[in-house]
Amino acid sequence: MNSFIVLCSVAGLMALSSVAYLAQSADRPYSKKLCPYLSVAVTSIAFLSYFAMSLGIGITEVDGRPFYQARYWDWALTTPLLLIDLGCFAKAPTSEIFYAVSFDILMVLAGLIGCMVGGLAKWYFFGLGMLFFIPVIQVLFTSFKESSELSDDSKKKYMQLAVMIAALWSFYPLVWIAAEGTQLISPFIEITLYAVLDVCAKCVFGFVLINDESLKKPQ
Repeated sequence: MNSFIVLCSVAGLMALSSVAYLAQSADRPYSKKLCPYLSVAVTSIAFLSYFAMSLGIGITEVDGRPFYQARYWDWALTTPLLLIDLGCFAKAPTSEIFYAVSFDILMVLAGLIGCMVGGLAKWYFFGLGMLFFIPVIQVLFTSFKESSELSDDSKKKYMQLAVMIAALWSFYPLVWIAAEGTQLISPFIEITLYAVLDVCAKCVFGFVLINDESLKKPQ
């Protein structure tokens, strides 16, 4: 298996997930369509990103290693949408969602800049990205959780989703260190690891979220 097959496979999974989300949301009341539609946006953007990468679009070389710019533009768009999706599910205040999204975008941009500059400077931006990651995690387990006006079952589902996002997103920096940071792993392994994380954080997360009973019944 090579990188092209991995990228095409993930692009296909993202496209299928988008179609599945749309199909699941078709018979739901309009008041319950926001979360499914946000999930569709996430996987559709990821499809475009992986399709572009499979065609070799947006690939440059930094420190002698291929750098996939589309991956970071994907994250800059999809990770905020995932937070908005989770915040809407938890019925969190708009101000708290905006707070989480702001730091999330800063986190992704710091990682992007770090990859573009290369050398020692990349570690400065990696460190900044980790600092920006802290408020995102803090909001998931404080503001979003405390503001939740959900049933007991949906509160449990929220905690499952929050833990899932926090755990999965925590693996991305580890891959970054092993790949872009120290180049301990090959570009193929880097692509494969990021692909697995993206499928779990986007496709699997979306299916778990939109199949909650609270998103199927009219208010």
